[in-house]
Amino acid sequence: MRVLHMANMTTPESRAYYRSVMSNLVLTAIAVTTLLATTAQAQTWYLMAPDEKIVSNPRVAVRMEHGPVMGPLEFVTRGKFSSRAECEPARQELVTAWRQLSVVKRGSWDKYGFTSPSIFVRCIPADDPQLKRLHTGADALPSMETFVNRPPHR
Repeated sequence: MRVLHMANMTTPESRAYYRSVMSNLVLTAIAVTTLLATTAQAQTWYLMAPDEKIVSNPRVAVRMEHGPVMGPLEFVTRGKFSSRAECEPARQELVTAWRQLSVVKRGSWDKYGFTSPSIFVRCIPADDPQLKRLHTGADALPSMETFVNRPPHR
């Protein structure tokens, strides 16, 4: 039985073996990349937002002012999606609804530089470390408590 050495690339058998190994490595790399991309797209995303009644209350913003940040605000799940692309239209719908209800204006958030409710409505991936589950189980929806950065002054 003959042993092929990679260092001797002058023989046709060595070159054929090298091409075979390299093409197998390339195919394996492509397969792994495709698998990882598919897995990343299949990740669960949550539409998160605080309760409109809390954000609409003008006394809440006053209590939550901490210099450059406001909070902490508790965000609750508004929807569950299989991708960010699916979550984003629902986020835009909720932002539009909050604009129509003047949630930011009624809550006096405009005093602190907030002109749009979009900062309060977020699409968050399931693996975000800020998400917490109060109950265990397959149908338990997460919540999160976070601070919101104040917009820079104009």
